[in-house]
Amino acid sequence: MAATTRQAGAAMAANGVWAHDVTTSGAKVESLAWLTDDLVIVPKPFRRVADHIRLFGPSLACLPACPAGGADEFFVAGQGDSVVGLQHVVEVTNGPFRMTRPIEDLVFVEK
Repeated sequence: MAATTRQAGAAMAANGVWAHDVTTSGAKVESLAWLTDDLVIVPKPFRRVADHIRLFGPSLACLPACPAGGADEFFVAGQGDSVVGLQHVVEVTNGPFRMTRPIEDLVFVEK
């Protein structure tokens, strides 16, 4: 099902707002204004990165630990058990951050 979702999303993304999505390709966030005005990121990680910047400033060095505080529970396509904390699918490498799995592979448990 994830492959079908990705294929449908790719067809829509080419022409829509998601054509500029940098969630999985990676982005360096220089400020809250940069995040809100210049980057296109899917909503869940956007909120976690925005919260992190508000609390700790624009350095994303400890970002992978910050989403753990959000306690977002989700399932990853192909895995049976749920996972808690976006730190399992977010990485920061020399400044830029990215999600290591496409959002289509994640199903969030709403609280």
